[in-house]
Amino acid sequence: MKSVHLGVLAAALLASGAQAQQCKSYPRMQGGQEVGPLRAPDGAMWYANISGNRIVRMDDNFKETPFVPVNGSTGGLSGIAFDDSGNVWYSKAHGRAVGKFPMAGGEGVEYALPPENDYAQDLVLGPDGAMWYFDPVHQKLGRVAADGSVTVVEPPPKLNPFGPRAMARGIDNSLWISDLGQNALWKLDVNSLKYKRYDIPEPRAHPGDLVVAKDGTVWFTMTATKKFGRLAPNGVFSTVNVGPNGVAPRTVMLDDNGAIWLSDVGGNLIRVKPDGTTDTFSCKGMNGGIAMARDGSIWGIGNGNMQVLRMTSTNAPRVASTGTVATPAAANAGGKIPNISLADLRKLFADKTRKVVVHFTVWENKGCGYCDGSFALFEDFASRNAGKATFVRVAGDYDDPMWKDPLLAEIGPLKGFPTFITYYDQQEVARVNGRMSVAVMNARLLPAL
Repeated sequence: MKSVHLGVLAAALLASGAQAQQCKSYPRMQGGQEVGPLRAPDGAMWYANISGNRIVRMDDNFKETPFVPVNGSTGGLSGIAFDDSGNVWYSKAHGRAVGKFPMAGGEGVEYALPPENDYAQDLVLGPDGAMWYFDPVHQKLGRVAADGSVTVVEPPPKLNPFGPRAMARGIDNSLWISDLGQNALWKLDVNSLKYKRYDIPEPRAHPGDLVVAKDGTVWFTMTATKKFGRLAPNGVFSTVNVGPNGVAPRTVMLDDNGAIWLSDVGGNLIRVKPDGTTDTFSCKGMNGGIAMARDGSIWGIGNGNMQVLRMTSTNAPRVASTGTVATPAAANAGGKIPNISLADLRKLFADKTRKVVVHFTVWENKGCGYCDGSFALFEDFASRNAGKATFVRVAGDYDDPMWKDPLLAEIGPLKGFPTFITYYDQQEVARVNGRMSVAVMNARLLPAL
């Protein structure tokens, strides 16, 4: 089996002086076990809070809207999914049910599962438009149609007990299931209900989470061997090592760009791009699922918070009107952004002949890797938009009294790390990286050129 060792790559990056980008934590409604996150068609992120027995919608500003499952007296949320009709579906292991409610809010319905297949885990929208789940207790699969009718699907032929651990939609009218009990992957044709078996060459690999890439490659975790597995469309297996110390892999995810993301219990996020190149990010504390937001950031549950990784390569400025963003005014000498005082910033705001882009941050190398990463992003943003606005930076230590200046309170609340990059115009504010800025509609701010 061919093995790609990512520890070598990480060492090379460190040797070159590259700094790993890191996640930032945002508080959530209630910590505890969760399912998700999962991105809805409208871009909002959803997750199921098991301990709170709530299904939660989280918008771009991390504002949460909790929904009570249709029958709030039963719990054990174990899966969430979206159909093509605007509904949120969920499964309840302890509640022995699958239910749905309108994504926009409103009355929902819950369907009882048959006793021989009622411990529902996971939930996947199949290629047939139905919701599918697996039951690890009764060792079967279940199909729930839009009208709530349930079909019990018998397990594949088995030598050992069928031990489903995860399920994913394939590219060709199929579902894929990882089977811990038989150390195998199964491909199920949803029309014929026939299985095809793929034995994993790694003995007792304990396959877990899995995802199917656009070319049909199946990526999956092998927790016992501390590796990620890869099954090519031609049926050939290969592995990806987590790193030199080997930590258990946790989840896999396919992003909008065709890249595969791998997470492990050590807080590492590994991206495998379609061209085969890889890079690694740090996301300490992330211990749940991962998903890509519509702006290209990676969201994941961890340590009672929502962990968010924003990458320089994918975070384009968010603007109300792209036509007004053109580019910033002077390309600063040597491509460097000048550091200015608050007094100078006031003078810039008083000059109503140009736009200004301001980067508020803590000084580099002050223990805030996220802050350090924003320096490079801002330099890149300024260089690509030279001549369209004036780019400046206001920076200081964490305890600098300037962060309490009334001007900053007027511009936008700087809470926690003062690390955000904000584009000011008469009628818009756009987040480029870091904390979300408040909209500022004030004629005092600089008009467009």
